[in-house]
Amino acid sequence: MGKKDYSDYTKMNLIFVLIGERDAQYFYNLALFLKKYFANISFISFNDSAKRIIKQEKNVKLINLSYKNEDYSHQYSLIETNYKISLDDVIRHDLVTFKSSKKFLKNKFIHYFLTLDSILDSQKNNYVFQEIGGYIANLSVFYQCKNKNINHVFLEPSFFPGRVHALINSIDPVNPKLIKPVSVCVKKHLETCQEMKLLSFSSKDKLHYSHPIKKFFLIGNWTALLTKLLNIYVKKNYVEHQFWKSHIKRYAGYAFNSTYSFIFNFYKKLNQVDQDKAIYFPLHVPEDFQLTTRCPEFYDQMKILRTLLSIKPKNVALITKEHPAMKGSFPSRQTKDLFQRKDFYLIQPEINNFDIIKFSELIITINSKTGFEALLSNKKVICLSRSFYSNSGLTINLSLAELSKSINGIIPTEEIDQSEKVLHLAQGIYNLSYPMSLYDNSELNILNSVETVIQIMKNENFIPNQ
Repeated sequence: MGKKDYSDYTKMNLIFVLIGERDAQYFYNLALFLKKYFANISFISFNDSAKRIIKQEKNVKLINLSYKNEDYSHQYSLIETNYKISLDDVIRHDLVTFKSSKKFLKNKFIHYFLTLDSILDSQKNNYVFQEIGGYIANLSVFYQCKNKNINHVFLEPSFFPGRVHALINSIDPVNPKLIKPVSVCVKKHLETCQEMKLLSFSSKDKLHYSHPIKKFFLIGNWTALLTKLLNIYVKKNYVEHQFWKSHIKRYAGYAFNSTYSFIFNFYKKLNQVDQDKAIYFPLHVPEDFQLTTRCPEFYDQMKILRTLLSIKPKNVALITKEHPAMKGSFPSRQTKDLFQRKDFYLIQPEINNFDIIKFSELIITINSKTGFEALLSNKKVICLSRSFYSNSGLTINLSLAELSKSINGIIPTEEIDQSEKVLHLAQGIYNLSYPMSLYDNSELNILNSVETVIQIMKNENFIPNQ
């Protein structure tokens, strides 16, 4: 790492939040370097597996949290009133992901939140880092930090691979400015994206992009499930995400949906679209944090599809595609009526996103990265919610109600060119990112990640007054 002066950090307490085993290994690797420079490094873990990985020593501490069905129903109103927290909001991601009971999830959140109150020291020199997420464990830490005025950082993977954004004391996406000049590395990456039609995703999520049938029968997934079952039922370890049955049911459902859509020829190619013009509405991962936590009003994507079908011009096709990480997630059996229409098309999941964007006149997105990819292709983009590119002045930001009144006049009749401004936006996005690939334990990435933690704190003026 070279000779650098980190003496300013010796009064600081650094805290990492761990949800699973991979979190523990990665952040502990960071701590092995960072412990020289900080007064204390602590791990708040919601998974007992961290005990095997993290070796406690003088200034390295592990704190395990667990929930054992305590009842806090008498405190629901008190928590919501005193801390200005909506319990329905903070449990939504777990609710739609695991289909557990609201009472169980509300009790769990309150238990974590109150336990953290005695764990987190409200002194100004505490700094908390965790990967962004909408789970109860993530949000209980975030809201308790907010309550105690502790600096909190959500790490969110950037559009640029191998980089993250640091969301300081916020859960909202970054808000980049248009920056010039544009660096060579940004230009090169964008050119490569378009030439190679590369998807933007974090390396940690690579396996999600497999076919649903392959994913269901992947030995690694069943090995991970077996390990989890042994931890829960044999070793009696606490595991935050214990709802393994819901995972099996979900991926079996995706495999079924994919097969069903294939057998009944619901998947279409672009050359099967009969209309001269098309609107593209890309689908999110159904239980995506972007929907459940950032814009829950758009969680029901089938409802949005039906709304768009009802307001679009009759001579324009509406095309959609499943998120590439969740092939088979379109509930084709429950929406068979949509396929009776001659102006609706579910595009084959193998067809590249850039090809669909190029084919379409207008892209309507909630807050998907596809919106930014469409800007790179000089397409008109309508955003229904906030995203990392929606405040750039390059998109049209409308509610569904506003869109219904103006959609006829929005569909472009000629090509637009705002490529220079899009490059400036890309530079702005890049400038708000740091080199860090979450859960990549290679030596180079660990060293980059260590530097990133330091730089985030420097750039946000986290250095305490001497």
